[in-house]
Amino acid sequence: MNQTIIQERSGLNQFYAKVYAFVGLGIGLSALVSALMLTVFQSQLVYFLMHGRLWLMIATFAELALVFVASSMAAKNSPAALPVFLVYSVLNGFTLALS
Repeated sequence: MNQTIIQERSGLNQFYAKVYAFVGLGIGLSALVSALMLTVFQSQLVYFLMHGRLWLMIATFAELALVFVASSMAAKNSPAALPVFLVYSVLNGFTLALS
């Protein structure tokens, strides 16, 4: 009986390790895109800040839509949830750089 409990906890620990790895990947991707927008693509960032307030609103609503889409996909255990999450992370880095 004790071996069963240990094995179940081990599986749960592996699951959480994988989840935290994906979350860390998303945060790192957001930070990378934001840093690139602030350094390499600085002229495009200035253009968006001066002329692209509509793009900020579109990006913000797209982020919100991607949250609902990814949540729905994750609830169905769809393998397409990970790419949607990564697109969300990139878009999050973009909007962080703009705001």
